[in-house]
Amino acid sequence: HFAVAEAHLRAPTSATAQALNARMGGEYPGQTLLELAIGYANLGLRSDALELLALPMERPVGPVRQAWRAFLLDDASLLADPGDAAFQFPFRRESLPVLAWADEHSADWIWTYLRALNLWAMDRAEETATLFRDLGETPDFAPFYVARAQLLGRVGDTAGGRESIDSARLTADFSRAVALDPQTRVLQVYLVRHLQDEGRWDEALVALESARARFPDDFNTALLQARALINVGSAEDAVQILGSIHVLPSENARDSHRLWEHANTFAALDALDAGDDARAAEYLGAALEWPESLGQGRPYEPEERLVRYLLGRVEDRRGNPRGAREQYELVVAATGGLSRPPSRLDLLLVGALKALRPSDLEPLLDQDLGSSDSARAWRRLAESAVGQQPVSSSILRSIVADYPLLFDDLEGRLILRALATGGSDR
Repeated sequence: HFAVAEAHLRAPTSATAQALNARMGGEYPGQTLLELAIGYANLGLRSDALELLALPMERPVGPVRQAWRAFLLDDASLLADPGDAAFQFPFRRESLPVLAWADEHSADWIWTYLRALNLWAMDRAEETATLFRDLGETPDFAPFYVARAQLLGRVGDTAGGRESIDSARLTADFSRAVALDPQTRVLQVYLVRHLQDEGRWDEALVALESARARFPDDFNTALLQARALINVGSAEDAVQILGSIHVLPSENARDSHRLWEHANTFAALDALDAGDDARAAEYLGAALEWPESLGQGRPYEPEERLVRYLLGRVEDRRGNPRGAREQYELVVAATGGLSRPPSRLDLLLVGALKALRPSDLEPLLDQDLGSSDSARAWRRLAESAVGQQPVSSSILRSIVADYPLLFDDLEGRLILRALATGGSDR
């Protein structure tokens, strides 16, 4: 680029300008041109930089390039019509003083916004947060509100001595982004994920109704809806959704099979509670499948202990001790030697050995498993299972009370319900 630029700057003509323009390839040729112009400005060759910035291109000039022209000419009038903030990349260190100058010489919100993004790119998040807060509700640009919510959610709000940000404020920013641009799917996803991260599942489902109505064929919002339905206790509805979509690789699709397994396992547990063992077995069989439509292939050694353990319980209830033993043995084999510390899924080993060979639990109690919450929970459960009586519900309740963080997510709740299927009420 430099050689062609030198040829153009030596004797500018429409032909040399066209030749230089033709070299500006890639998805964003304007960025290549801006990089070239900044290189000349860094050498103190302002006139050459301005000549390059004035080069006509097919795409609009854009605010960042316009700010550079205004700065190099020291002409604030060029800031009057900044244009669209979309697809601007104010991330170069050299642009910091340029955008600061533009912000100081114009009242338009876009210069504050771009300046703040540039500061954020330089890890100056607190300064960014101040500028974002000062913009209030002025911008009519949806991505601004998503950016502000994400930043304030990370750095908090230190104004007035407060170290954390009000969740309602973050929700308001995500919601305003959707209201400003409801046709952009990714904005809906940001709002839903924010609500789900806070455990506000009912509100997330309300937001998802609107999102799915606008984007009925979008599997990303379908996966988010399935996740919310599982968390509000509507596992069968989640199974229906997951069985009807076709998932492609994406950020939201990484957990597609995990959602499938969780949905079917919760549905199986609900069927067990209702006394429908046959239906429970159907759901558990489905949980072991890896549907191609969910976009993930079956790994060489998938984690199946939870489902296998529950299949053992189902076979016990159906009067099939041989089938139950086969499933429990698979749980024991998949666990192998106890890890240090044990994982939550290792708790299932206690139930499996209790059903198979309770005496095998005694030597495991002599192992040094560490002092983590999971190790303490495993030891208490194993000690209660060494006797001849089933693991009591009271033991499980006391373990949950003492180590609540072990069971505060979907998998933890599933493990707890699975262990409770074979327990007594004592």
